[in-house]
Amino acid sequence: PERDRIRAALQEAGIGSAVYYTTPMHLQPALAYLGYQRGALPVTEQLAQENFSVPIWAGIDATTQEQVVSVVQASAPVAS
Repeated sequence: PERDRIRAALQEAGIGSAVYYTTPMHLQPALAYLGYQRGALPVTEQLAQENFSVPIWAGIDATTQEQVVSVVQASAPVAS
């Protein structure tokens, strides 16, 4: 997936990233009582497999921001 390729580029540049929430909310065990099944919300399910987090915090400086953006832009596909 694109996520893995972008994360690998970030890691190669010494920039951390993380994957959270790989199971969409409607498929979480705690919400099983709602009755949703896999396939009920396909876009949500797809996005859960594609999202990731880049470094961000209250005091992140402009240089660090620019480095993260530069690596992501260089490794991400161009939307058509």
